Formats: sequence, C-alpha cells, structure tokens
Amino acid sequence: MTLLRLYPEQKESLENYRLVYEALKFLHPVEMAVDIILYQYHDDDGQPSAVDVSGINLQPDQSVLTNGLALEFNPWSEWLGMGIDSMTSKTFSEPEIICHCLNEMTFAGFEESDIANDFLKLSLWWMTIWRCRQKKRKRIPSVLMNSKQG
Repeated sequence: MTLLRLYPEQKESLENYRLVYEALKFLHPVEMAVDIILYQYHDDDGQPSAVDVSGINLQPDQSVLTNGLALEFNPWSEWLGMGIDSMTSKTFSEPEIICHCLNEMTFAGFEESDIANDFLKLSLWWMTIWRCRQKKRKRIPSVLMNSKQG
C-alpha cells in the first residue's frame, strides 16, 4: 500500500485515513483557482527525505509577496476543487499524490471539525500577537520611529 510505504509511521492511523478517503467521495468539490504542488526534498546524500504539499494561487495577487498557499486547514471540499500542478503530475504517481494530499489534509486531525477548531485557535493566537504588536507600536514615540531617516 502506497500510504504505508510513504508514511510507515502512520500504520496505527490507517483506518482513519480510509475513513477520510471514503468521506471524500460524498463531498461536492468547491471550485478553487489553486493548483496543488508537491515538492520532494532530499537529504545530504541525495536521498528523498520529505515531501512538501502546498498550493499556488492561479489568480496571482500582486500585492502579496508570494502566491504560495498552506493548504492543511482548507476544507476538504476545497481540496477536491483544486487542480494538480503539471510538474507534480509528471514527478509523482496518482496514488502518491493522493497519499501526500491525504497526509496534509489530516495534519491537524481526521475530523474536519477538529481541523476547523485548530484553525480557529491558531487564528485567535495570531490575532492576539498582532494586537499586542500594534499596541507596542503606538507606545513608541514618533521621534524614535523616524530617527532612522536622519
């Protein structure tokens, strides 16, 4: 089985992966302007080590630094509506692509509600950090903020 070959440490979770795979068959894809990209990393000896799964926005936004996307918190119906990058299709077999995507989709859990909950917690954490940084910026005298210009 491809999943166990790629992720032998997931042997205990095999049934969970099967259940997710079966659940995907009943979801309606949400069309996305995103392609899934898999990138194979290699160790110092040139041997394959890890695979990165990410997305690329097909409708580039010039106002952001990158159009690369982290996908692990996307709803599964959105995953189903994404395309597969052409280089990924040439580099990986269809079963390998499916297994790497399943692994990424379930990074935060095997239930979409758990994944959504983790995303909410992460978002709130980042919002708290952002607010703290904004408050600190307001306390810095404007003379100090502009001192690098002179």
